[in-house]
Amino acid sequence: MNLATVHIPDPLQATQQKKMASWPAAWIVLIVVSVGNLPVGIPYALNLVLVMYAAIFWAASNEKFDTRLWHAIWPFCLIIVLGLISGHGADRYLYLKDAWYASAAAVYLCAGYVLYRCQPDVALGLRAFVLGGTLLALYHLSNFVRHPELLRMSVVQLREVVGFGSPAPPLALAILFAYFRRWSTDLKLPTWMALGCMLICLVGVASTFSRQGAVITFIGLLAAVGSFSRRELLRFGLLALLGGMALLALRIGLEADLGSFQNSFLGKLARAPEELTIRDYANRMDIIANWRGYETSRALHAYAIGTPFEWVFGRGFGHNVDLGLFMNMGTGTTGERERINLAPILHNGYAFMLVKAGPVAIALFLAAIAWLYRMGRRQAASATPAIAAPSRVLQACALVMMFVTWISMGALAGGHFVLAAGYLLAAVTRGAEPSTRPVPPTQPYR
Repeated sequence: MNLATVHIPDPLQATQQKKMASWPAAWIVLIVVSVGNLPVGIPYALNLVLVMYAAIFWAASNEKFDTRLWHAIWPFCLIIVLGLISGHGADRYLYLKDAWYASAAAVYLCAGYVLYRCQPDVALGLRAFVLGGTLLALYHLSNFVRHPELLRMSVVQLREVVGFGSPAPPLALAILFAYFRRWSTDLKLPTWMALGCMLICLVGVASTFSRQGAVITFIGLLAAVGSFSRRELLRFGLLALLGGMALLALRIGLEADLGSFQNSFLGKLARAPEELTIRDYANRMDIIANWRGYETSRALHAYAIGTPFEWVFGRGFGHNVDLGLFMNMGTGTTGERERINLAPILHNGYAFMLVKAGPVAIALFLAAIAWLYRMGRRQAASATPAIAAPSRVLQACALVMMFVTWISMGALAGGHFVLAAGYLLAAVTRGAEPSTRPVPPTQPYR
C-alpha cells in the first residue's frame, strides 16, 4: 500500500469549508437586518456588488446562463429601458435617481438567486431569513421594554414613535408555517427555537398595529398551508367575498367619526377603502386623511395630460408628480422634513410605473410576478414536503410583492420578499432538497 496516496482528513480544512459554506446565510441575515434600518443605498450596494461579482465569475466560466432567472428579471430591465427612453432630456439627477430606484427589484432578485447558487442548501438560507425576521421583531419589542410608557399611547402616537415595523417578521412566519411540525427535519431548526421565533414574530407583528403587516402575514399563512396550490381562483373569490363581508361588518360596528377611526387599529382597518379611493379632494384635511387616494389621483392627472406617445410608454424617468399643494414630506440635508409640491416617488407603485413608463410597465411587472407565482405553483402541491414548502413560500412572495406594490411601492423598492423570491426561485427550479455537501475549496493553478 502506498501511503503517499492515502488521503488524511484535515480538521482545519474541514472547518474552513464549513465557514465557506455558511457565508450566504450570514449575508442574508445582514441584508434582512439592514433593509429599513440603514439608508436604502447600503443594502442595495451590497447586493449589487454580490451580483456583479457573480456576473464576472459567470462570464469567466463556460456555464450557460439560467433562462429561468432571465424570465424573472427581463420585465424589470425593460421597464428601466422604457423609463430611460421616455425621460430623455429630464433633469439628470432625477432621471438617474428614478433609474436607480427602478433597478432595485432586479438587483434583489438576482442577489437572492446568487446566494442560493453559492450554497444550494435551502434550509440554510430559510433559517437565515427566519433569524433575521426574529431579530427585527425583538428589536421592535425592545422599545416597549425600554419605554413602558409606550403601552399607554394610542395607535397613531405609537406608530409615530416606534414606526410601522418590518416585513421581515411576516416573511419569517410564512417560512415557519410552511414547515409546520417539520422544523427539525426539513428546516434543521430545533422545535423549541422554531416555536420561540414564531411567538416573537407574531407578537412583533401584532405590536406594530400595521394593516399592511397583518395582510401580508395572512397571505403568507394561506400560501404556506397550500391554499393556492390548486383551484386558487375559487379560493381567491371566496376570500374576497369573506373579506368584504368582514369589512362591512366592521364598518357597521364602528362609529363613522373620523377621530375614532384614526385612533384605533380596527378603526383604521375599517377606513382603509376611503384612504385608497382615488379622488382629487379639495379640502386640505380630507387630503391628509386620504393621502394615498389623493396622491394616486394626482398621478393619474399627470399621466392624462401627456402626449399619445406618453400614454403608451409613460412620461419617463425624471418626471415628478405635481401634488397641487405643498406638503412637509421631503427629507433635506439636515434630516428634517421639507415642504415639497413634486412627489419623486409614490405610495402606489402601479401609479409610479404608469407615470414613468406607461401601462406597458404595469403589464411587464405583472408578467414577472405571474412567472414567479407559476414557478412556485408547479410544485406547491408536491407530495414531498421538502419541495412543496419552499414552493409555497415562493407563491407567498409573489402575492405579497403584487399587493404591497399597490400600497407602498413594494417590489419596486426591493426588500425582504424580493430577495427571498430570488432565493426560492433558484431553490425550486433546481430542486429543493437540502444539500449537506460542503463547497469544495478553490484549487490552486498548477
